Amino acid sequence: MQRLIACGVQDVPSNAEEANNFGFMLVKYLKLSEATNHFRDCSFKAGTRNLIPTLERLDDEQLSEHEVILEMVETLKEFEMVSKWLQTENSPNPKKKVTLYSVRKVFDRLCSKYPFVRRHLSATAPIIHEPLFESAVAKLQGNDFSLTPGEKKKVSLFLVCDSEAGSDEDEDHADLSFLDEALEDAATESCKRQKKTCPYRSMDHVPATSNVVERHFSRCGIIMRPHRRLMDPSTLEMLIMLRFNKDLWDAREVDEAMKRTTITEMAPASSTPVPRSSLAREMTACSSSTSSRSYGTT
Repeated sequence: MQRLIACGVQDVPSNAEEANNFGFMLVKYLKLSEATNHFRDCSFKAGTRNLIPTLERLDDEQLSEHEVILEMVETLKEFEMVSKWLQTENSPNPKKKVTLYSVRKVFDRLCSKYPFVRRHLSATAPIIHEPLFESAVAKLQGNDFSLTPGEKKKVSLFLVCDSEAGSDEDEDHADLSFLDEALEDAATESCKRQKKTCPYRSMDHVPATSNVVERHFSRCGIIMRPHRRLMDPSTLEMLIMLRFNKDLWDAREVDEAMKRTTITEMAPASSTPVPRSSLAREMTACSSSTSSRSYGTT
């Protein structure tokens, strides 16, 4: 604790879980401090009392340890806000939708305000596998078509025409919270360029996080318990497919698929055997037909 107070927020653990635990520890300290008159009402031994962060300043220029903790908690609230936003999915507010474009804008704002996070969150951080591809997708999602030659090469597969478009200048706005301000900036810049013709296919399908994959694996772990270790892989595939595409089917599609599967299984013995994953294929067909009707395709 003493080392973290001396170093400040930049020494907070980079692991998300450890950082959350560290934040909870500081908040708990502040609650205890408020409830006990900064521990004056507690009868601690001298050795224990020496470990409690000091309330008084040593000089006018240096903050007390308690004031440093207050400052750190306020800073960590901004990181917690961003972390929770990154976990959202299908936000009803278009401005708060998690895309590579909005994530890059928020991360750039964090890097500008807190330079010590650049090694983890900057556009050129070592953790990024394809910086040029991510940068190109973020620009296209924000309707900015002024790509560098390297970025154009990375997304050349999505090129549909040769038209080019420039970028616009930034715009100021009213005072908002850290996250809302960053997202408002991103939405404003995107709207200013929205009327331009995009020379590339839509990049909305490119996810900004791995939340979907992680939830997918978690669901697989919940279904494939030790007492279900004999489950056929095709059955697991069917359950996961139904779970993650539940917006494309309902009870009527399930009933139709089961009826078709039953009729097929009642066919003469000379017919081709029905694989165990037939119901999954039937549901996939139903889901595809439902999706086609929803989007007006044939």
